[in-house]
Amino acid sequence: MVQQDTHAPDLNALANQSAYCPPPTASAPDVTGDYHCDCNAWHWQVLPQGIIYQSYMAGTKEPRFATYFDQNSVMGDMWDVSLGARAGIFRYGNDDPNWPEGWQLDIEGGVFPRLDPQGFSTPLIGDDFRFGIPLTYGGDRWEFKMGYYHISAHLGDEYLLYVNPLANRINYVRDSAILGAGYFFTPSFRTYGEVGYAAVDGGAKPVELQFGCEWMQARNTGFRGGPFAAINGDLRQEVDYGGNVSVQFGWMWRQYARGSNFRIGGQYFYGKDDEYEFFNQTVSRFGWGMWYDF
Repeated sequence: MVQQDTHAPDLNALANQSAYCPPPTASAPDVTGDYHCDCNAWHWQVLPQGIIYQSYMAGTKEPRFATYFDQNSVMGDMWDVSLGARAGIFRYGNDDPNWPEGWQLDIEGGVFPRLDPQGFSTPLIGDDFRFGIPLTYGGDRWEFKMGYYHISAHLGDEYLLYVNPLANRINYVRDSAILGAGYFFTPSFRTYGEVGYAAVDGGAKPVELQFGCEWMQARNTGFRGGPFAAINGDLRQEVDYGGNVSVQFGWMWRQYARGSNFRIGGQYFYGKDDEYEFFNQTVSRFGWGMWYDF
């Protein structure tokens, strides 16, 4: 007679709990239909999986991992990098990894170096630092964001030593309150807008406007992946709302409809420089890179 293991979990009991989500099947979710898992009951979560209001794909100052080689019309060949991350801290919402809904508090941060790949010792030209705490909400097709972010610009020491010893560093700083909203016309197509008002220094002025749209893969792409395209505009008061526009396109991979994604492709940028030590200078850039978004 085999003795029953009293420590084994009761799967039937687990399945009846409101927070239980069955393991994913081998097939890709059909995001055009009813692809939600059976875990839509809202409840409190600590360190939840996923981001409700995701970063803008073509936004150049979003916290992510990225590397991008481009031809800069003013500086020549440049190597732009993003070293950052974004994660959820608390959520009152569902557990659906494909379509997360509810209220969520995130934390984000990143540094955005620009290097000269052909210069002596690959000199650091400049780097911008960002830190933020967004509170987000998502429900059905709508999503909203409010919060705070700090960004500050720094001139590279090697730029001063090897490239332009006479350059004067500016103390460009924005401490900004932000409000944003996004809408999904389909699971694959999002449009959004954001406004920020900041305490400023170093030539920055208070108002910033950001808007754009993106077409992406809203499914488990598997190893094959699929195409994406995105455009983002960033207008700032200190440059008379001239700002810049960024366009990205290429191929992407992801597991969940609104989960993390890895992308490779091209980017075209035109307008006032987004390396804020040089915010008054107008540049065009075109190049190729890779991005990992949280």
